[in-house]
Amino acid sequence: MKIQSVEIQNFKSIKNVAKQLNGNNVFLVAPNGKGKTSFIDACFGAMPEQPLRDGAKSGNVKINIGEYIVEFKFSARSQKPKMNIFDANGNAQTKPATLFKELFGVTDFNIDTFINKPVSKQIEFIKELTGIDWSDVDARFKELYDERRFKSRELKELEGEIAGRFFDTEIKPVDVSEVTERLNAAMTNNANIDRINSGVENKTAERASIAEQIRVLNERVFDLDNEISKGETWLKDHQPTPVSSIQKELNEAAEHNASIQGNAKIGELRDKALKVGSEVDEIQNEMDEITETKKRELENTPLPVSGLELDDDKLLLDGLPFNDNQINTARRIIAGLELQFQLMQDVKIARFDGSLLDSKNLKEVEAWAEQRGIQLFVELVDRNGDDLKIEVCEK
Repeated sequence: MKIQSVEIQNFKSIKNVAKQLNGNNVFLVAPNGKGKTSFIDACFGAMPEQPLRDGAKSGNVKINIGEYIVEFKFSARSQKPKMNIFDANGNAQTKPATLFKELFGVTDFNIDTFINKPVSKQIEFIKELTGIDWSDVDARFKELYDERRFKSRELKELEGEIAGRFFDTEIKPVDVSEVTERLNAAMTNNANIDRINSGVENKTAERASIAEQIRVLNERVFDLDNEISKGETWLKDHQPTPVSSIQKELNEAAEHNASIQGNAKIGELRDKALKVGSEVDEIQNEMDEITETKKRELENTPLPVSGLELDDDKLLLDGLPFNDNQINTARRIIAGLELQFQLMQDVKIARFDGSLLDSKNLKEVEAWAEQRGIQLFVELVDRNGDDLKIEVCEK
């Protein structure tokens, strides 16, 4: 089906237009803001929230597609358009909104808007159009990406701690218990010697001090002589033990064991680094597998446009970025028309801005549309004109 005629009253910027189209291509020629888009919106049944022309009390749009007539009515009191669909005999159809969608498909797709969208939005639209859903795998990919980034940072820190530090797997700790026991015995012995020496000195001094009192202190002197004798005898059997060599041995053992602890720490760091590195590799492998799965899915999913290729962040047309200025404008518009063709139902109509096309490229687009039975609505900017001109291209 195509649009045979359209009647418009008080719709957006249009006051009153009735046009016989007979399924032919239509060219809207005017300066910007003179109603080109309003006319096409009316023909496509694209109703805004407030369709009524400023100052008007009521309005309507009537679209004749041959087998059916689609009518929208709106007023100042009720801006929301009311839709009715009648068959060729004037019989009102039930569920007009459902029928309209079945007849017209998606009417709000705009080729020019699509061409100027960011690549990410273009890819998102094509995925939705072709039924490709990567939401789950993309979410998992992001989780893996964040985990890999965390693990990679941890691995880098571990490698920084290990770098430049010697690790000896053969080194063994020294048992210092026996050396410590000897040191303690030596220190106890020397303390006893110091204590006995001090006692002898004190008692000798005391003996000297009471020498003059010997007559009255004979018993005390006798006891002291015995104690001194015992002390001297004990000292003969006990010689001072050198502490410095034992202390040195203990210090060396302590230093050795400290190096053992450092060595063990490096070993732990090395083992942890190996584990984290392995985890990073596993994450990367799963990310690579997701990428390959998406690639295989793309290879097995026919795209709606010949020469179109896409992945996560690239949309190519004939091997070039879709928005690349090297791509012929007519080629890009035809690609957009091919996308719109997928959204059509029984009514084969399409719209685009042809202002950037020369006559040769415009004819190329027209020829493509004619082969597919599509009725074109083309906007052309006329900077020198004043009013809207609706040119029907009679075949």
